[in-house]
Amino acid sequence: MKRNGKGNLSVILSALMALSVIFTGCMSAEQRDEMEKNLEQAKSNASKYIEEKYGIEADVTEAEIDGSSGLFGFEPNSYAYVSMRYDGWEFTVYIDGASENTDGKDDYQAEDIRVAWTDELDKITGGKASFSDVSNVYITKKECYKCLYNTYFDGGNWEELAEENAFDAFVLYDDGTDLKVLEGGEFPAYGKTSAYTFISYSTPEP
Repeated sequence: MKRNGKGNLSVILSALMALSVIFTGCMSAEQRDEMEKNLEQAKSNASKYIEEKYGIEADVTEAEIDGSSGLFGFEPNSYAYVSMRYDGWEFTVYIDGASENTDGKDDYQAEDIRVAWTDELDKITGGKASFSDVSNVYITKKECYKCLYNTYFDGGNWEELAEENAFDAFVLYDDGTDLKVLEGGEFPAYGKTSAYTFISYSTPEP
């Protein structure tokens, strides 16, 4: 599938990058050095992880260390969100920078997953969704890792993918598609804690 546009997390990353600059002012020189060390290692790890998983060499565009806001300011951990770009497609890798490793998560296949999932639903309902979203984008960066996957999506390994994460989805049919079939056991349950919203309507003739 040809990819274009921006990754799901780019807006969140940009906004919180500014906040991290403020918080890092409260850290000691030793903490900042450790954070920078972890950040550089995470960027290197992310590149190797993507090459190992997808066989591509992507460019790192920016990176931000993960952490939490404590009583005394920003408290970093060794993980980082690494923004990357390949063939016009921007995506995010979440990976540890404490040591050399390729055990990461990413949203490089987010569009592939969305399209394949929607196509499968269309086959079940017999309709054609005019809009669907299974991106699982969370408001706070602390939870952004939930929309990233370590599993390689091969087009049909839904249960394996769901073991990592549940699907939060919104699907719209504006052609009056009958959704009753989804109540009859045909609905693909990919996760025990999945949350789905379906809307179907048809515009009356003038």
